[in-house]
Amino acid sequence: MDDYSERGSDYGSRPGSIFSNSSEDRYLILQEIFGRIINSTNEHYMLPADVSEHMRLDIQHEMLKHKLGGLYPREVASDVRRMMSRQRSEDDPPPAALDIGTGSGSWAIDMARQFPNAEITGMDIVPANSDQCVTASYFALLPGGPY
Repeated sequence: MDDYSERGSDYGSRPGSIFSNSSEDRYLILQEIFGRIINSTNEHYMLPADVSEHMRLDIQHEMLKHKLGGLYPREVASDVRRMMSRQRSEDDPPPAALDIGTGSGSWAIDMARQFPNAEITGMDIVPANSDQCVTASYFALLPGGPY
């Protein structure tokens, strides 16, 4: 399965991503400058969007998890667990979380693993470089703009 193949969900038939990782799609939104891959849809956001940058973001994610004591601050951990683990009836939507500026997608992937019945969405202006398949996580691209 490639990085952004449609992934099944326990909630309806929604695909795991609205972005397909074809070389044509990547060509439209990414460009190489000075040996680094950056977003080509936004002239104001010039940070890299390549594997090296996402590895750096993954390290930062692990450092923040260590400092916070998990994926969210200790002070709200019981509330987050209660809300994200709640049982729902057939007509209720699942608990959900939105990660805007998801970067490498590490937080969204970890949340989806911790709360497999929740719907976790990661959004960014460039695609996440993730090969990890998590059923309840989705990645979407935000339109380019002056962020």
